[in-house]
Amino acid sequence: MYMNKIKFLFSYLRHHKTKFLISFFCMLFTGGLTSLSRWLVKPIVDKVFYYKDMKMLVGIVILIPVLYLIIGVLVYIKNYINVYIANDTVRRLREDVFKHLQHISIDYFVLKSTTGHTLAKLTNDTNNIFQMVAKTPSVLVTDIVTMVGLIIVLFYLSVKFAVLSLIILPIALFPVNIFTKKLRYYSRKTQSEISNLYNNLQESISAIFITQIFNQQENEIKKFQNFNNKVFVAIKKFARIEFLSSPIMEFIGAVGVAIVILIGGRDVILGKWTPGAFFAFLATVLSFYQPIKKIAEINPILQQGFVSLERLIEILQQKSSVIEISNPLEAKFNHKIVFQNVSFSYKKDVPVLKNINLEISKGQKVAIVGPSGAGKSTILNLLLRFYDVDEGKILIDDVDIKNFSLKSLRKLFGVVVQDTFLFNDTIWNNLTYGNKNATLQEVVEVTKFADIYDFINNLPQRFDTVVGERGYSLSGGERQRIAIARALLTNPEIFIFDEPTSALDAESESVVLKTMKKLYQNKTVILITHRLNLVVDFDCIYVLCNGEIVEQGNHYQLMSNNGLYTSLFKLQQVET
Repeated sequence: MYMNKIKFLFSYLRHHKTKFLISFFCMLFTGGLTSLSRWLVKPIVDKVFYYKDMKMLVGIVILIPVLYLIIGVLVYIKNYINVYIANDTVRRLREDVFKHLQHISIDYFVLKSTTGHTLAKLTNDTNNIFQMVAKTPSVLVTDIVTMVGLIIVLFYLSVKFAVLSLIILPIALFPVNIFTKKLRYYSRKTQSEISNLYNNLQESISAIFITQIFNQQENEIKKFQNFNNKVFVAIKKFARIEFLSSPIMEFIGAVGVAIVILIGGRDVILGKWTPGAFFAFLATVLSFYQPIKKIAEINPILQQGFVSLERLIEILQQKSSVIEISNPLEAKFNHKIVFQNVSFSYKKDVPVLKNINLEISKGQKVAIVGPSGAGKSTILNLLLRFYDVDEGKILIDDVDIKNFSLKSLRKLFGVVVQDTFLFNDTIWNNLTYGNKNATLQEVVEVTKFADIYDFINNLPQRFDTVVGERGYSLSGGERQRIAIARALLTNPEIFIFDEPTSALDAESESVVLKTMKKLYQNKTVILITHRLNLVVDFDCIYVLCNGEIVEQGNHYQLMSNNGLYTSLFKLQQVET
């Protein structure tokens, strides 16, 4: 389990071989020089003070600051390189996850994850990985090398006391092993609760309009407090384990040092050991437990990093349910679109579409109507291949759409949906989102066609006007006309309108309908709607109910059938 994560992490770290080698040697020399500095205690006490060697005193006085200057420079270099490597590793990992999310099929976002959970992984989890990569190598390499160096110094000074000290070492490290599993468990728990908090934040802020309409601010605050308290409790439990290991290790170490002082001090009093050797040994032993303490303190960061890495790997291992074949064809539309015995379900054994057969010829105006929940928008999702059919085929000019590249297939369509999404950017950038190479002349033409040019031209900053989050600084009708112009700018073969006027007032609806009717003259149009007054002059109307086509024909044929279409049409006439 750990090895798989380490291999994955090394696939990113290998890009920094040279930098890592420089950092490694800096860590190596830092550990070695730190060990050497402890050995200097012996000549200071034995030769300088005992033999009153002034020359050696001067030498050691010069050596110590030089030694620590070198250590300081090495520490700076290795710390800077480690942070650089960690920063670049997380940057590329974050980009890879984002790229994967951009190409993964829609069902992941609808059925397997939420926006908040995904945001938490791209922010909080990547920060945990940064901390792990930046800090762990330094501690493990520097402090392990320091420990090895100190062991050598210990044996040089006294084999007997070195063996005694090392007997205590495994006992001091034992808490690390005990607490690792608990730290990993609470780290998973903490990351999960933070993801839930992010999800609640994202949803609450997005729904602030609804919250204030229904006066549910207090309820939302209580929900947030609940999620926030769960994060607090999870972090508290993690911290309880995290901060318990170090004191236990220090206590065990202190007992070991006390034993060494007792026995070693006795040997010095009896003349079996020189004071210089004893103090050098004591300084080395005391220094020995510092790297052990650091290893204990880095363990929680290591566990959090591995848990976060696991959560990001989960995203990268998500397979798209919509797979493009190798060497796909370029999609072209010259004749007709055919749904052939198509059945589909979002969840197993819950059919949404059942045995759908429909045909859309080039240049036709085709409507798909029916009550809410009939499966109308699902037809759009299948046609754009956001999902693949469970049974049957969708053909464009007698070619299964699975044989086309996704890019060329979706390029055939210009889509305008009910809930138009505009980016918090300029009108120009929103208009040219699907065609970055559009010229000013082309943009002016499509905005005039969509009856939105005059509105834009009267704004102080015109096309450079920022529309605000989701475009909410504009009216619903203005957003829809920008969406139509945006679709027009890609020059699609087929226009799809999915409930384009259902959220508009009468005045905005009439302007949008006027724009739509212009398109009807020279484009293939698919209109998905429940408002039957919009489809009276369409060439063909498919009536859906409970996932099945129950009627088809033009308005007059369907009215003469006196079926579901007639009932819905008359009902809407009464309502208006």
